[in-house]
Formats: sequence, C-alpha cells, structure tokens
Amino acid sequence: MHHAAQIAHDDALATPPHAAAHALGYNNENRGCDFGPVDRTGGRRGCGGRDGGDDAGEVRAQVRRLLVAWGEVVGCVKRLAERRQALETAKGKAKDEGPTESERQDVLAATGVVWEACDALIKLCDGGIAGLVVRKAEEWRSVLLDAVEELKEWGDDVDEDEDEAEGSDGGFESEDEIFGAANKLGKGDKELKEVLDKSVKKLKMVGVLYQALIKRRLKIYPGSAATGPTNGEAQKDHMATLEELMKLLRSIPEQVDDLASAFYDLDEDEAKAMLDKCSGEAKSAAGLVKQNWTGTDDEFTAWSTKWVDALNAL
Repeated sequence: MHHAAQIAHDDALATPPHAAAHALGYNNENRGCDFGPVDRTGGRRGCGGRDGGDDAGEVRAQVRRLLVAWGEVVGCVKRLAERRQALETAKGKAKDEGPTESERQDVLAATGVVWEACDALIKLCDGGIAGLVVRKAEEWRSVLLDAVEELKEWGDDVDEDEDEAEGSDGGFESEDEIFGAANKLGKGDKELKEVLDKSVKKLKMVGVLYQALIKRRLKIYPGSAATGPTNGEAQKDHMATLEELMKLLRSIPEQVDDLASAFYDLDEDEAKAMLDKCSGEAKSAAGLVKQNWTGTDDEFTAWSTKWVDALNAL
C-alpha cells in the first residue's frame, strides 16, 4: 500500500500541468492525447493490490475519480481535434473558426475538476499508510461513540417518559407512543437496564482503546521503512497484523449496531451475547498489538493489560 500511495501521489502531482497543457493547446492539431501520468496511475497494479484493505480501496476510488475527470478533458480536446480534421478534409476546406466560448468553458471546467481530483489524491496519500489507517480508525471510533450516546439517551428517555406518565390517565398521548411503546425500556426491566448500563460503560472503555491504539500503534506504523536485512519478511508480518487490526476496529461498530437492535427489541439474551462479542473483539485488538512494531514491550503493553482487567471487572 505504501508504494501504491507513493505512485499515486507522484503521478497526481504530475497530472495537473499535463492536463493544462492539453487544455491550453486545444487549438493545435491533435490526433490523439497522451495520458501520461494518468495512464500510469490507472494502470499500476499496486493500486489494486491487497495491501491496506479499505485504505487501498479509498486510494482506488480517488484514482477512479481522477481518471473520469481526465477522460472529460480528453473528450473535449478530441472533439475539437476531430472537428478541425473534418474541416481540413472537406472539399471546400472551410476555415476553422476555433472553439466556441461554450467549448472553451467546457475544457476549462474539465481541467479544473482534474486539478481538484489531483489535490484530493495528493492529500490522501501525503500521510502514507499511517495517515490512511489513522483516519479510518478515527471515523470508526466516532461511529462507535455516537452509537453509545444513542443507547445512553434511549435508556434515559425511558425513565423520563415513565415519570411523566405516572400522573396520567394511562392513555397514550400520541400515535408515536402507541407504536413505540413495545420497544421502550420500562423501570420494571431491571435486568435489561443493568445490561444496558454495563454495555454503555464497556463501550466507552472500547472508545478509549481506539484512542490508545491510534496514538500508540497506528500513528507509529513503520510502513516500508528499512529496519534491516529481514525487512521484507518483517514488513509482510506488519501488514498482516495491521490488516487484522483494522478488520477488528471496523467490525466493532457494526457489532454495536446489532447490540443496539437487541436492546430496542428488548432481547436481553441477544444483548448479552452481542456485548460479549464486542468485548471479545476489543480484547483481541488490544492483544494483537500488545507489543510494538519492533516486537518489544512499551507503555501500551502495560496499559493494555490493565485495560483488559478493568473491562473484565465490569
């Protein structure tokens, strides 16, 4: 992934002036357009490799956007060139008046999109693989914490609703209450409420784990930096570990969605099972990179042990 990102970065830097040259030279005879750096970017096998998982996919998506934008530039220029060629081969050899104002604007607009696509690709690749995985992990952590907050509010809203209903005549105030009552947690559901409270506490701890993993592991991922004669094998091991870690970090928020569904269905057994699964995957993530990328203990090693103990104690 590191090499693919570097290739995409370098070619994205070279593409804007290449596109500008075509756009500014559309008045010249043009029987074909050289794709130059864009052709190299789209054709690199590295951009479609397995390294990086979702992150490689993100680079590929940006490369596709760049290729589409470049295709618009090529299409505009080729249409102008074909029209000129048709005029030159016509019997009367009519004079080419050049592009219309509308055609000029089309070419300039298409070129602008190429520049924007290149800027986005450069920004994506500048941070290297560490930057890519950190960004994804932060996104997943945000999704996780949003889900935790929604669960907490769901439990709090139920308590407030029951307090307000105590002095009522027992009827429903609205249609929403009639159809929403079935999946509301009542004060009598003490066991499910305990599972909910435990889930919120544990998932908040998982959010802290994400933060620690981002700071102590993902941000310092070595990429393809040389570490000695065995760097090739070490790099393969690092990438395999990183891919497994990212799978776990992606999976946990998805499991939390299933956990939330179990609570909304008032399914205590399913909620417990999903909480155990979320906790298990979080502990697996912590254990997977308990040691740093050089295979030695550090601050995270000791902290992760305490974190697992604290999670189990809840």
